[in-house]
Amino acid sequence: MSIIPSKSSSIENGDLDSVYFTGAGFTRKQFKGISRESQLGYYETVWAASLNRDNTFALNNIDDIDIGKVARLNLVFPIMLMSDFLILQQLLTQRHIIVDYFNVDVGHRVTEEMAITGNERKKLYVYGNSLVGMRDVTLSLVGTNRGIEKNKITITYNSNGGVGEVSPITTSYSNQVTIDSGSNLTNGSKHLKYWNTQANGLGKTYLPNLSLTVYENLDLYAIWEW
Repeated sequence: MSIIPSKSSSIENGDLDSVYFTGAGFTRKQFKGISRESQLGYYETVWAASLNRDNTFALNNIDDIDIGKVARLNLVFPIMLMSDFLILQQLLTQRHIIVDYFNVDVGHRVTEEMAITGNERKKLYVYGNSLVGMRDVTLSLVGTNRGIEKNKITITYNSNGGVGEVSPITTSYSNQVTIDSGSNLTNGSKHLKYWNTQANGLGKTYLPNLSLTVYENLDLYAIWEW
């Protein structure tokens, strides 16, 4: 299952602090009382000794081997409203949920498959109904194992009429990469001007040796000039 980020870039009408949930047996829900201090879309490196998950498929053990980057969504409720508590009760019945939120790293809304980890669930069960009216309640959601696969980024290069090959780059979501110089390519007396996302050069341009942070797959075409 692959969850594809949405293309919307609007921050209007509360998009920055609007979080929507969809799960088995219930339609789209929205928390009303979360704070703008919530970390909406904060990505971090997750260290785990293996791909072990709890029964929600969320990452559960943090240890010593870098396995990739997954979404971690930390919600802050200045005061827990009854309406939010009822939604929370529904979320606790789900192994995983679909979360729609504004990702501050990429500058637009995204859709992720996430889960409440086992340890977080235990905390919420302990508090129970006493959460209603409680101040500064936090809720952490973590991307599932499917999210790790989604967050692999590939950059491919097409010589676009030239001779030679450039090996593709595979990296993790939000990592920094350097665009290939194209020094292995030739095209008669022409030289490489830049890379572009379209073979006709009308797409987005990337200069050779440019360093950038990547959030999506890129297929780049060599653009030649005399």
